[in-house]
Amino acid sequence: MVYNGCNKPNKQVCAKSVSAVSTFSDEEDLKTRIVDACNNVPIQHVKAFIQHSCNQFEKCRNKEPL
Repeated sequence: MVYNGCNKPNKQVCAKSVSAVSTFSDEEDLKTRIVDACNNVPIQHVKAFIQHSCNQFEKCRNKEPL
């Protein structure tokens, strides 16, 4: 079974992510796909990810459940 990133399987959501799996073309490889994916992440998402980590830092430091 291929990991598709679904923590709680939902057939419609998981079907989309599984159907997105394809083979590499002659011009691309795993590195080019990763670079393309990283370049397509909106800066707002990166900022939100960082802010969430900052907001949780004290809980982690105090060994509190998140």
